[in-house]
Formats: sequence, C-alpha cells, structure tokens
Amino acid sequence: KEELDKIQNPLIKLAVNYMYDRAPKYFSTVNAASNPNYCKDKDGNKSPYHLGHFFIAIDTNHFLGEDLCRKKTGDILRSIRASQQQPGQEHIYTAGEKEYNVWQERKDRGVPISEPVQKEMSAVRDSLGLKYKFPWE
Repeated sequence: KEELDKIQNPLIKLAVNYMYDRAPKYFSTVNAASNPNYCKDKDGNKSPYHLGHFFIAIDTNHFLGEDLCRKKTGDILRSIRASQQQPGQEHIYTAGEKEYNVWQERKDRGVPISEPVQKEMSAVRDSLGLKYKFPWE
C-alpha cells in the first residue's frame, strides 16, 4: 500500500489499487486443481481449465516507476508459477519462459536442423559446386 501513496493521478491510483487488491483473489478462484466449479466438463468429469493471462505496461513511470513495476511484475509471475499444478504437470510456464529456455539451450548448442533440411542444404551446395562440408556429414 505504500507504493500507492507515490501515485499522483487518482484514476491510475484507483486502477492499480483494484488490480493489486483483486489479482490474488482472482488467481486463487480459478485454480482448476482445487476449485470444483472450474474443473468439470459438461458431463461432470474433471477437466483442465484453459486460462491465459496477458500483461502490458506501455510506460511504467506513469504507474509505479520502472523498478517498483519490475518488482511487482516479478512477484505476480512468481505467484503464478508457484500455483498448484494440474495433475501430471511439473511446471507452470509464464509468457516467454519456454522460448527463453530454448534460447538458452540453442545459444550454446546451436539450432537443430532436421534431416530433410540437411539433405536439401547439401543438394543446393552440390548443385552450386561448392566445396564445403557441413557438420552433419
């Protein structure tokens, strides 16, 4: 609540207060693993609740400032990732997390090239008469 005192615009203060006050309650009510209202299909069988979230802040200085906004955003993402997972799931991914993990792997190991693409690249090289040996050869 201390952060709200820093916000001068009353409309923005109201919106931010509403978001931070309601978000934890919202996330806890849509947890499909623990809330029977959200985890049954039309036949009454347990079913995953398909839910996604999108966050955007165009100019965070109009809200809480960059540092505080980054901290709050990190807190929200950590809270989402710490939620109870669906049975059989090991991790709750947030926006960009899977892509970041792939980037981390590929920056060191390189981008995998499928066998059909390898054959096509070799054929193009051969048709041009180039003397180059690919790593897969």
